[in-house]
Amino acid sequence: MPLHYKLGLVTYLTSDKFTNLNKERLNILLEVEVTENDPIVVIDGQKYQIFQRLLRVPSNEESVVASTILVHPQDGSLKTVARFAHDGYPLLEGEVVTSGWTFVRPID
Repeated sequence: MPLHYKLGLVTYLTSDKFTNLNKERLNILLEVEVTENDPIVVIDGQKYQIFQRLLRVPSNEESVVASTILVHPQDGSLKTVARFAHDGYPLLEGEVVTSGWTFVRPID
């Protein structure tokens, strides 16, 4: 009988290196998704907007996750905005992966 554990944080990954980054789609995503609640900071006189989102994806099978993909619905289908490959981590059926994305962009 397999043992099942209830765990919190299993993996924390951070990267600024993407294998796929579609800047045009990222700009569309930011324009559509950014709200007045997204913070703006000023660094050396330049304003930056911070865009953060958490995405929860349930697993319907056991697998190993070795990349994380950010998608955005556009023209009736899901379009890849960004993807980055990383070390794999195991995932059991029924577990939920929460991916956190943070983008910082200069604004006028």
